[in-house]
Amino acid sequence: MKLERLLWRKMLYVVMSGMLVLFIVAIVFSLQAYNVVNREFEKNAINIVQSTLNTLQRSLGDIEARFYEQLQETMEKIQANKENADNIISRFFAFESERYKRVLFNFIPYSKLDKYIQKKLEKSVDYFILRKFESGVFMKTVYIRVDDRVYISTFSQGMQKIALLFKDLSNIKSKARFVKTITVCTHELKPIIPGLGEVGSKDKEYLIKAFGSKEPITVKNGKIYSIYHSWGYETDIEKFEPVGIIIKLDVSPLYSFAYLGIGSFFGVLGLVIFIMLRNSRKVAKEVSKPFEQLIKNMRDFRKTKEFQLDRDFATCGIEEVNNLLKEYKEMAEEISASFQEIRAMNEDLEESYRELEKLNNELEDSYLEFSTQLATIAEGYDENTGNHIERVGILSAFIAKKLGLSEEMVYKIRYYAPLHDIGKLMIPKEILLKPGKLTEEEFEEMKKHTIYGAALIGNKERFKIARNIALYHHEKCDGSGYPYGLKCEEIPIEAAIVTLVDVYDALRSERPYKSAFSHEKALKILTEGDERTKPEHFNPKVLEIFIKYEKEVEEIWNNVSTNIPSVLLQRLKEIERNG
Repeated sequence: MKLERLLWRKMLYVVMSGMLVLFIVAIVFSLQAYNVVNREFEKNAINIVQSTLNTLQRSLGDIEARFYEQLQETMEKIQANKENADNIISRFFAFESERYKRVLFNFIPYSKLDKYIQKKLEKSVDYFILRKFESGVFMKTVYIRVDDRVYISTFSQGMQKIALLFKDLSNIKSKARFVKTITVCTHELKPIIPGLGEVGSKDKEYLIKAFGSKEPITVKNGKIYSIYHSWGYETDIEKFEPVGIIIKLDVSPLYSFAYLGIGSFFGVLGLVIFIMLRNSRKVAKEVSKPFEQLIKNMRDFRKTKEFQLDRDFATCGIEEVNNLLKEYKEMAEEISASFQEIRAMNEDLEESYRELEKLNNELEDSYLEFSTQLATIAEGYDENTGNHIERVGILSAFIAKKLGLSEEMVYKIRYYAPLHDIGKLMIPKEILLKPGKLTEEEFEEMKKHTIYGAALIGNKERFKIARNIALYHHEKCDGSGYPYGLKCEEIPIEAAIVTLVDVYDALRSERPYKSAFSHEKALKILTEGDERTKPEHFNPKVLEIFIKYEKEVEEIWNNVSTNIPSVLLQRLKEIERNG
């Protein structure tokens, strides 16, 4: 009996020890399986929210493609014509405001800007865009710097389309039991969409830490996992204020599953351990596969800009995950429909813009043709120098192009430079045609042709370049010119170009009081001076370009002088015939 009892005790000890070891192993493997599944839930929950917000970012970029194109064109216009920055920026903001419900426009000195914005606007002509969500509103603030002035326009827009996206995210909790809540809030810890989740007092502390961390912060409280994360982006020209994301996962279904397995251990311990390990791995695989397909679908959208809604997503044994896939597909269908509507609207706007641009170009051509005809009439009153206005126009455009001015500026100088003496139409003929030297009173009257020319052209913005040329082409850099005695930096560049070209053409042309000079002699007078002309009369940069390309200037002058257009000849004959 003693031996039998001892053997029984030994066997019982071995069996009990084995059962204890198996029990501990079962608990370890159960916890490991739980952790694997929990990590998959956590990782994929973050990925689907982040991918949805990244999709929103790319979608906003596509929707506002035209805005970026117009903004770039506006910056180029400002760079070429800073003096007209007010009008250029006003037109840009007025056009953009048509797509927003509320637009605020202001400007302040650069020195009074926030230090962060100052750092983003380091160039004299620069821009920066700040985007953010406020409670129920999407805000876009555009900063445009022009020297020491910064223009600020804030565009606000309701979020009817975007609200559907966040509402669908929030409603996931009603379809998937393991997702307790999903809350998306602004940097000020206020809900992006009022009524769709609130930020609790305990959540604020962790969410503030998440804004300063690159990795999500996970907090466990019993069976509730709280994940705190931030999303946003920043480039050299744009910043999207971060938003906070709070995801709370209820893992109690997993605990129940683990308890059930451990409770069944006492009957069939080995079988339960095997089933738990196999099922835990199977559950993790089944849960991960549909989430991976969702992420792949979003990555494909980044390339094709289309949701592949006909793709059959894998299903699993968890009903909540299947419901989540269904909700995502419905949400994608709504977003795709919205994108199609927006693209159609953009196409209509672009077609209207092209029509307006065509009409504007036709009007511009009419203006330029009319200016050429006026210049021909003006030359007929005073010039006996062959193709003077044609030479001045072509040579001025040549110098402007070599100075690196914009194509639009070069084009206008080409056709407005011939109007430099249009004011002579208002000078009495007896003064214009007087063969001898003018008296002091007559010369004073002659000098007024610059003011008369500006008055004839008018103050319209379209003719600003023509007016500057007519008014200032007799100003000199040393201040000895007329009508105002401006200094070099005060004289518009278009007038400074015409000043030098007009003097060069006068030196090359035969006049009643002198013979025509050669190119070499004219160049020497411009660079060394004589009793009437001095190098300091001219803008140094313009004179430098003229000297650098003097061979091309000579060739152009000779070609234009020997090939007078038939239209110009016809105009000259009409003027001569009509007296």
